[in-house]
Amino acid sequence: MGTLLFNILLILVALYGLSFLLEKGIYKLLGVEKKEVSETSGKKIDQWGRRIIMILFLSTIPIYTFYALKDTTFIKWYWILYLTALLGFQSVME
Repeated sequence: MGTLLFNILLILVALYGLSFLLEKGIYKLLGVEKKEVSETSGKKIDQWGRRIIMILFLSTIPIYTFYALKDTTFIKWYWILYLTALLGFQSVME
């Protein structure tokens, strides 16, 4: 179980690094100046939206652990859904 958690964390760190590099490269290529959501009037909506998404996914951890023991592909789809929801919300806010 410890190596599984380490592998998941390693994959998440790698995906975060890849998305960071892609974002910087695309912004530089297109000449876009990034403005943080916290600098706009949508700061409260962004904070509430992120909290709601996090609470929803944290509340499904018992279900996640139950199915993860039976099917390892469930782990992959659980995190893909979480990251898609979180990054999708972020893109709508931007």
